[in-house]
Amino acid sequence: MNLDEVERLLKEQYEGIDFACVGTDDNLTIYTDCSSPDAGKEILDYLYRVTGIGRVAAVRYRNNIPKNESGKTLYQELETTADNRMECK
Repeated sequence: MNLDEVERLLKEQYEGIDFACVGTDDNLTIYTDCSSPDAGKEILDYLYRVTGIGRVAAVRYRNNIPKNESGKTLYQELETTADNRMECK
């Protein structure tokens, strides 16, 4: 499954929450602007139910997902400014 498809699934399931995915099926990192304490586990459980991936993923919180002026995600900026308070594996 490609990363764009994973992002699309998550955005459809969790309306109003932004996501960005980097990595591979075997080493996936999901960035989100949702800071709910249970969000990471819920996201991974949903992803596992729908796609079979997720047990090898991590969810990391960000205040916002960086975008350029046209609204495209700036993936290279994700890792450098992530807030590690919520990291679920």
